[in-house]
Amino acid sequence: MHGTQPGDPAKAAEAILAVAASPNPPSLLVLGSDAFNAFAAVAIAQRTELDQSASNPPAPG
Repeated sequence: MHGTQPGDPAKAAEAILAVAASPNPPSLLVLGSDAFNAFAAVAIAQRTELDQSASNPPAPG
C-alpha cells in the first residue's frame, strides 16, 4: 500500500466499530466503492456460474 488509496480511514474505523458493536452484525463488511464494485463483480460471476451449473448438472459418477 502506498498510502494514497481513496477513502476515509476515520469513516472506515467508525463503520468497523459500529458493526462490532451491533447485536446482529453482517457476516461480511465491504468498505468503499472500489471494494464494493470488485466484490460485486466476483459475486455476479459466481452467481452466473452457479446458475449455469444448475441448468447443466454434471453426470454422477
